[in-house]
Amino acid sequence: MEFLSIPNVSSDRKNVRKNAEFIKQMMEKRGIKANVMETGGNPVVYGEVIVPSATWTLGFYAHYDGQPVNPTEWTDSKPFEPVFRPGKLDAGTYFPKPIQLPSLPEPFNDYWRIYARSASDDKAAIIALLSAVNAIKSAGFSLDNNLKFIFEGEEEAGSTNLRPFLEKHRSLLESDVLFMCDGPVYYSGNHSLRP
Repeated sequence: MEFLSIPNVSSDRKNVRKNAEFIKQMMEKRGIKANVMETGGNPVVYGEVIVPSATWTLGFYAHYDGQPVNPTEWTDSKPFEPVFRPGKLDAGTYFPKPIQLPSLPEPFNDYWRIYARSASDDKAAIIALLSAVNAIKSAGFSLDNNLKFIFEGEEEAGSTNLRPFLEKHRSLLESDVLFMCDGPVYYSGNHSLRP
């Protein structure tokens, strides 16, 4: 909820940088070596977990910036004030209405949703990746592969500074596979990555 509360419109450089610093802190809390790296525009947050005996390096990409927003289009909430709803919004409506966030340890229903600007595109992907790192550590598993994370701050503005950044840091970012973790579930509901 705190992450979603930070405005992230690509042109708002001050708040985009706050997002980058927040992501860096979230990564470091999980034992991921992280850096906010400069570009010709908004920064890239890079993180890595290097495993000495790894044979593979898995790269993960997501972006943390968002598109411009018109607050008047948010009828019963505000873009950067996350609300909790007991289900997916009905098409073309504002139902179900927001409810109070349940207190822990009260269980969560799988259908409940958090709504805020950039929640699904693309801050959820970052939270999901970092939650996966938590889950691996909590379960006591050891990593067999290196992990590299690239979180960009200009995707919604055309990624004009990403290519020069990638070229400049080619050896640092080298991976055997890159997972693009951008946006919500594909419209058909089908998995976009299959075994």
